Amino acid sequence: MVPVIPQQQEICIIWISPTTRRVCNVIVEFSAAMSAIKETAVMAKGILNAKLKLR
Repeated sequence: MVPVIPQQQEICIIWISPTTRRVCNVIVEFSAAMSAIKETAVMAKGILNAKLKLR
């Protein structure tokens, strides 16, 4: 039987300034909006292609 040695976990606390947090939030929100726009464009393209095939 091989003994299992638990790994030690290090706790690291990093202080992030409020301005940096706001910038990160803006980036996250912008990224989410861009993803939503991309998905909408993909759906619109699919609908348009389906309509063209019905003609």
